[in-house]
Amino acid sequence: TFTVTFQKGNQFSPALVKGPGEKLLVTYSGFVDSINTRPANTMRIWGKLFIPPVGVKEGIPISKPLHFSLRQNFPNPIFSETQITYSIPGNSNAITNLKIYNVTGRQVKTLVNKNQLTGFYTVRWDCRDDKGKPIPNGIYFYRLSVGEKIAVKKMVVIR
Repeated sequence: TFTVTFQKGNQFSPALVKGPGEKLLVTYSGFVDSINTRPANTMRIWGKLFIPPVGVKEGIPISKPLHFSLRQNFPNPIFSETQITYSIPGNSNAITNLKIYNVTGRQVKTLVNKNQLTGFYTVRWDCRDDKGKPIPNGIYFYRLSVGEKIAVKKMVVIR
């Protein structure tokens, strides 16, 4: 068995489709922190074939993230909107800040500024600044800080 969940930021687009013959194909995609115990920060797509019936089991606890991570936004380059996914491990309840900066270091947008518990999070950004105005094309940086942990990634806006 394996878990397919709608928990925000954990797995995306679970789907059931008819496979070959009488089989059922269950697919989903999601971010992973490690592959074969090696650190990774990537999107994976999984699929399994089942011979019906397929059961649904509710109430299974979802695992918590093992590592602090800030993943590459998707899509990148950005044409109109992007998603930024990150994870907060352990028993955290720290102030989380996710901010966007331009290449000169000026803060453009605050996406998150609040306490967040351990878990997986995804934030959408519509390429507008804190005043609601569209930002110009260019290179931007997004910075995640949770307590004393900090991560920064680069993204490109092209309209």
